[in-house]
Amino acid sequence: MNSKIFKLVIDNLEEALNLPKYEDVTSNLNEQTTFEEMGITPVKFEKFKEDILETMELDAKIRWEGTIASVVDQLDIKYSSMFFGEIWKPQTEMYSYTGWALVDEVKKLNPKAVLDVGCGYNQFKERIPNLTGIDPYNNMSDYQVDILEYANVDEHFDAIIALGSINFNSLEDIRVRLANCNKLLAKGGKMFFRVNPGIQHKNGPWVEVFEWSFEVAHNFAKEFGLELETFKQDANDRKYFVFVKPA
Repeated sequence: MNSKIFKLVIDNLEEALNLPKYEDVTSNLNEQTTFEEMGITPVKFEKFKEDILETMELDAKIRWEGTIASVVDQLDIKYSSMFFGEIWKPQTEMYSYTGWALVDEVKKLNPKAVLDVGCGYNQFKERIPNLTGIDPYNNMSDYQVDILEYANVDEHFDAIIALGSINFNSLEDIRVRLANCNKLLAKGGKMFFRVNPGIQHKNGPWVEVFEWSFEVAHNFAKEFGLELETFKQDANDRKYFVFVKPA
């Protein structure tokens, strides 16, 4: 879950419920608190919703019901869709290892199937044979889905690329996505990553960037039974590393 958006929602709820009669509610606000149990007045609730959307600069329909966590997830999806679909642009040319040079690294494997996770504008599609690009926010992908939705396909990939796409929200969010990638990776296959060590996107203040490091990559390799083959510094303070799945 996006902790930035969660804090924004909690802070605004505490402001909206800043009366003695709501003390029991505000002192116990958490991810599983439902909006229905708060007893917030319609006028205050409308202002709360307007303030959230205005702060995030979002023009989106949100189902303001159920748990706080469910609303935070909706806001996160809507904001990410806006940011990655309309604002973010690729800078492939600037990277030494995870730019166009990666094409040759993947081709060395002579892969029968390649998966590009969070492919964005699907730039590698015409350069790497047998590549499938997935991205929940960009309609230039082959399948407009998240890796969490795609993991049940009956297929294994010799190479998986994730260039900045498995880099958001909590450690658990990273773990579950890596687990799905590992499930899809064929034995002897490789996963190629570009990751952000926690540098905030200038034009995306509500995107929560996970802080990748060598230690995190090393620990995940051990957890999933993978070999950390390479870990290097790339341009723009990004990191490049490769996981290998034993044959």
